[in-house]
Amino acid sequence: MAFGASDAPNATLGALDATNATLGCLPGRAICELFAAVGLILPVLLGVAPSLTGWAAAGLAVVMVGAMAMHGRLAIVQHKAAEWRNVGINVALLAIAVFVAAGRL
Repeated sequence: MAFGASDAPNATLGALDATNATLGCLPGRAICELFAAVGLILPVLLGVAPSLTGWAAAGLAVVMVGAMAMHGRLAIVQHKAAEWRNVGINVALLAIAVFVAAGRL
């Protein structure tokens, strides 16, 4: 039996778009950002392997690039002007992370 455009399985799949799939990854991204922040602060505070701070900053820079892409996509697809503010915040955090990485590596 072939499924047509009006059948239930295809109708439920049509409700999922790229934006919903992107938002499903949000908790994992938030955890990565939290670990990156901890990786920036703890090595210097504890004096244990402070060279890891630069690598944590480089990893955070990669995460910020992904965050900028996600917020930009939300701003365009869902027409949310507030998301552009989040892109600006991500740009500032990216600049700080690159500055720290350049200073520590």
